[in-house]
Amino acid sequence: MLAVFELKTGETVDHKMYMLRNPWGFEEPSIAWASDDSAWTEDYISQVPLSVNPLDANSEGIFFVESTDFQTCFQDYHIGHLRDGYDNFWYDQEKDDSRGSETYSISVPAQEGDLYFSVETYF
Repeated sequence: MLAVFELKTGETVDHKMYMLRNPWGFEEPSIAWASDDSAWTEDYISQVPLSVNPLDANSEGIFFVESTDFQTCFQDYHIGHLRDGYDNFWYDQEKDDSRGSETYSISVPAQEGDLYFSVETYF
């Protein structure tokens, strides 16, 4: 989940939206608010956060879901961070039954800013 925002006409909230990113692919769900949906007016496009253009956002795996659809389609979600220069690196070691401690390292760029990462384990 990259952002939660509202699409308004004047002061009236027309739609409550979720901006999501599928990190494993570029396929867009066949629902309202797809990149080819005529509901995306110039006014609505200008209200999308993070300078994302919803008409070509799917090239980055980004898609949009209205709150009513989100609440019926997703039971689990993660908050994500999208920044300039975002790099997606995936490391997966299956069948690692060792009981010792594993050590992993990363190289942090020599510039100021935030570093976001997640660590997940298998059951």
